[in-house]
Amino acid sequence: MNCGDFLPRYTENAVKLNKIEESIVDQALIYNYIVLMRLGFFDGDPKLHPFGNLGPSDVCTEEHQELALDAAKQGIVLLDNKGALPLSKNATKNLAVIGPNGNATVAMISIYAGIPCEYTTPLQGLQKYISSVTYAAGCPFVNCTDESLAGPATKAAATADVVVLVMGLDQSIEQEDLDRENLILPGYQEKLVKDVANATNGTMILVIMSASPVDISFAKNESKVGGILWVGYPGQAGGDAIAQVIFGDHNPGNLSISISKPHNFLHLMFEHSITNLYLFLAKTKVTNYHLHTDNLFILSAGRSPFTWYPKEYSDQVPMTNMNLRANATDNFPGRTYRFYTGKPLYEFGHGLSYSTFSKFVISAPSTLLVPLKSSLNPSGIPSVYSSKQDPYPNGQAIDVSSVNCTNLQHVLVIGVRNNGPMNGDHVVLIFWKPPKSAEITGPPNMQLAAFDRVHVKKGNTNNITLAVDVCKGLSLVDSEGQRKLVTGQHTFIIGSPSEHQVRYHLIVRLAQNGRMGGFTFM
Repeated sequence: MNCGDFLPRYTENAVKLNKIEESIVDQALIYNYIVLMRLGFFDGDPKLHPFGNLGPSDVCTEEHQELALDAAKQGIVLLDNKGALPLSKNATKNLAVIGPNGNATVAMISIYAGIPCEYTTPLQGLQKYISSVTYAAGCPFVNCTDESLAGPATKAAATADVVVLVMGLDQSIEQEDLDRENLILPGYQEKLVKDVANATNGTMILVIMSASPVDISFAKNESKVGGILWVGYPGQAGGDAIAQVIFGDHNPGNLSISISKPHNFLHLMFEHSITNLYLFLAKTKVTNYHLHTDNLFILSAGRSPFTWYPKEYSDQVPMTNMNLRANATDNFPGRTYRFYTGKPLYEFGHGLSYSTFSKFVISAPSTLLVPLKSSLNPSGIPSVYSSKQDPYPNGQAIDVSSVNCTNLQHVLVIGVRNNGPMNGDHVVLIFWKPPKSAEITGPPNMQLAAFDRVHVKKGNTNNITLAVDVCKGLSLVDSEGQRKLVTGQHTFIIGSPSEHQVRYHLIVRLAQNGRMGGFTFM
């Protein structure tokens, strides 16, 4: 499905020039019509169907506006906290809001958004908590090429006991058809943060509004910056969401959503409004997807959905290099958490909470015997072998097409304890490190295998069960594009790299002599 004019303009001539087969065009049209059928375009009178009688009264209802606020809150990631957050409503007397996104409206909904019911800017949200609030933009625009407004900003900071800096990007810096030139804050924004730090004697909270990573290492090292939030483009209720997190009425807990085969409109992940995606998923009753593909699109709330690269990364990765895997010869560090070999500012999946959580394995198998399809005998397996002979020693790759994948799931039960002072949600992330195999080149460093959210009251422990499809989630793709299940020791890492991790191992072997596949538990 294409929302532009590229395909209508060029497809016919491409077929005539034999650059594309007409059968491929036909197949693409079939996919389009399948989607239209699923949407009910051919089901007769639309008024006889669930959404056929929607009208103006169904727009901007209280339920929808509450959903917009909830989506915005769930989309906020607490990157750093030196004990400054949450702020006290009673102890904060004078608050300064500074930054070109401090009173943002349209920037919060990004592109591919509908008309909002109303906006609550970061300034307006914070004014609901503190009566004495001073606002100074510091820059006339997000590109921040003019320093003329820096004076009023530092003056406001000098008299405030708390400064909330709302910095970052907007659609003049990043959007579809507009690539960023670097990974730093635009123009004089970094200088503005440093000038405010020099001017204030109070606590600084840095809020980054963006759809992609920004090198804010300078702020991490600034002693007066007591906390850092990444809020994406939080939608119409973004100001309320930011304020509720800053003042502790919402604990930045975690919610993860994974789209393993993205629809056209879900390609927006890092370009467009986070809230738009949450609203769609909520309205269509989508709750949670476990990833079972190497082509992963993931959006996380409370967890960073991308790796925060240092500013040097943009110089190390040419725009014309589409490779994922690192290449030391070319000084290419790799892309995404799966292949990046450098040291990030924040890892994929990073996200703090106002509570602290610990995790432990309650139940998990120690050995998996992989069953083959009864009618198949994969190449390399002797048709007759002794019970002591292992046809697939460690590191050998079994073609998934020869495996009986029916109901072959790896199930783990994880205990999650809330050791902190607040009730909160916690997303349990399970990363997978495959065993090495001479038959598979360039495997990922690690890969997210499963995740889910659990709500835990302070002082309590709750259990969560996660299942991984063995054939999809624990297989690798070889150079021919074939999925392979590698025998040997598979390692699972529970938790993101920025939290205490628990490691667990699973031995994968081929079931022998007609034995059924299955698991042996610890």
